[in-house]
Amino acid sequence: MKLPELASKAQSGAELSRGEIQTACDLLLDETLPVEERADFLSALHRRGETPAEVAAFVEVLLEHAVRLPVS
Repeated sequence: MKLPELASKAQSGAELSRGEIQTACDLLLDETLPVEERADFLSALHRRGETPAEVAAFVEVLLEHAVRLPVS
């Protein structure tokens, strides 16, 4: 699934699944994708309104991508 398809799903009012959020995060972090495509997805999600479950899933997925810094 691509970001425009996920944006359309969000615009239709449907909640994104954990798998779709995983895909969305992978695509959002892909620097080869146009910024406009990424912005369109995030705007569609914002206009519809993020659900608590979606926010939690985004946090979980993005934490998996986080870089741990060595701290003493």
